[in-house]
Amino acid sequence: MRKIVDRFYLTCGFLASFCMLGLAVIIIAQIGVRLMGANIPSSDDISGYLVAGATFFGLAYTMNSGEHIRIDLFINMLSPAIRRIVLIITQFFGFILISTFFYYVMLMVKEAFDYGDLTSGQVAFPMWLVQMPYAIGVFALLVSVLDQLILSILDKAKVK
Repeated sequence: MRKIVDRFYLTCGFLASFCMLGLAVIIIAQIGVRLMGANIPSSDDISGYLVAGATFFGLAYTMNSGEHIRIDLFINMLSPAIRRIVLIITQFFGFILISTFFYYVMLMVKEAFDYGDLTSGQVAFPMWLVQMPYAIGVFALLVSVLDQLILSILDKAKVK
């Protein structure tokens, strides 16, 4: 099970990387096309979608690798037993908060799908398709926070 979850996080990290690569390709292509006096339709919109995809796909990978910003100065001053309790409490509240975000993100995606919403750029994309990286990224973060919470409860958490 551990390997499956770690591969899921790694896959999210690769998706974030591919979004950044796609963003670089769009920017370079747009520069080249503008030098020829033309324009790539919706390149600004696509760039924004790729930035959002990179951000949200990268959340779980970053969380799993322990690179999210934490208040280590405060946590490191605590005894190991108290530190563990603080981590469990904060991870539990984080899980509740991210669960709420995930619920509302899924409602947003479902509503966009049900209504057939389209983006408003020169090239109209289905809104639910544009919102899916957000939903997948928040879901992956939810899994990651739950994973860290379970590891903390079992006293197997990786603390940097």
